[in-house]
Amino acid sequence: FLSRHKFPILEIDHITFLKLSSNSTLELFKESLYNYDVILTSGHLVSILAQHGSLSNAPLSLLSNIVHTFLLTVPLDHRLYDFLIHIFLRIPFLLLSSIIERIFLQPLIKLEGSQMKMRELLWKTIDKQDPNMILKFIQLGEYLGFTEWSIEKIKIEPIIKIQQEKHVSVSVPNVIVPELVSKMKQKSSANNPHNFIERIRREKFGIGLTLSNESQSLTDQLKSLVGRSLERLSKELYNTDMHFVLELIQNADDNQYHSKPSLVFVIDSNSINVYNNEIGFQEDNIQALCDIGKSTKGKHKQGYIGQKGIGFKSVFTVCDRPEIYSNGYQICFDVANGSIGYILPDWIKDESKDMEYSNWTTRICLPLKSENEMQKHKSRSLTESFNDICPSLLLFLNRLRSITIHNRLQDSKQIYERVDIPGTSIIEIRCEHIIEKWFIIKKQLKVPEEVTASFDDTIEATEIALAFPLHGINNNDEQIILTKQDVYAYLPLRT
Repeated sequence: FLSRHKFPILEIDHITFLKLSSNSTLELFKESLYNYDVILTSGHLVSILAQHGSLSNAPLSLLSNIVHTFLLTVPLDHRLYDFLIHIFLRIPFLLLSSIIERIFLQPLIKLEGSQMKMRELLWKTIDKQDPNMILKFIQLGEYLGFTEWSIEKIKIEPIIKIQQEKHVSVSVPNVIVPELVSKMKQKSSANNPHNFIERIRREKFGIGLTLSNESQSLTDQLKSLVGRSLERLSKELYNTDMHFVLELIQNADDNQYHSKPSLVFVIDSNSINVYNNEIGFQEDNIQALCDIGKSTKGKHKQGYIGQKGIGFKSVFTVCDRPEIYSNGYQICFDVANGSIGYILPDWIKDESKDMEYSNWTTRICLPLKSENEMQKHKSRSLTESFNDICPSLLLFLNRLRSITIHNRLQDSKQIYERVDIPGTSIIEIRCEHIIEKWFIIKKQLKVPEEVTASFDDTIEATEIALAFPLHGINNNDEQIILTKQDVYAYLPLRT
């Protein structure tokens, strides 16, 4: 019927179709919003974005303003949140993950006054009797870094309270929870690394799906839209003084560990390999890599070094096909696939291991571009990049305690280690036979609520620290001459 009458539709899944219109306008989007019409609101929104060809050309600010004005005129109640939830479920996931914060969540945060409150209300409003809805919101939470949207959260909600019109609170045993948790665990266990990557390729990028000609055309348009946004990322990478080595150190410092947090760079003639003894990549880490500007760093009350942005993708300044081997995952991102290659994972069949470092949990391999190619893009030389690593860099990191630079081209190995002296404010930085001692003064600063409201991640406190060198001080009465020191925001700042 749909094919015969040539309706422009987008296939969301095998039972859900979104009707698109070439006549959609901001006014129609606004009208459907005020009418609480889920189908028309989602349809007009996606149609408007598709009309403009790329997110950079789309009227995101106008759409956000329309939503904000709408929210000012309606009660922030269960009906509103239920309406928004069903809109989210009807928008293709790859597109939704790129627009949800700008168009919907930021206006909600402004009115609720707290990001945490907004996240809590959305999660409480989803239908706990609908496993598919819960699964989709858990996936959305992984993309946005909302860690409270999880299986564990379902487990600790054994009772659903239903408020009836006569203000009588009725507690209903949530008998579906054990069944749902079991189903979700089975789903997760069924996703071995290879299957999980194939699912990302299928569900996010439409690879391997059988679609009608119309649906395939619309899917290609959405890919093209995202692709053009990625082209802007590519230009930003090459027009910015990106320090990929420091970006990789930042990522390693934000990881989780069961043993002494350590990082190793191995430099060969044609590649750089980065080894890390973190707990290994999880599904949410892979999901974040397969997206634009998303991270999994939303768990820590004092924040993480990295903010949402280029991050890992800075390696594309020196490499066209970065490879990741961790926890059974063996994938690469290949710019030969076009702009979408920045976020499209390809499975690697065979891994060529370096026996000297075969026991490390995570390995990132960067096959280097030619010198001519790097000069063409104004990339820094490898020598300059690794000059950014000095022993004192370890002073202000959160977790890393050891960084090794193994340069096989020069047959050299530098090992920097940090040792915190128990019961004191003194830190030792060790490099070969040299030991530097530093006296650290730290102070916790609470971040004001009006500042945290503007952040995507919930950061309740920050820390300011001063480090004074003790290794140049003698016991005599000579005047102490302090040399010029660097300023760090975890990593060294450069002018």
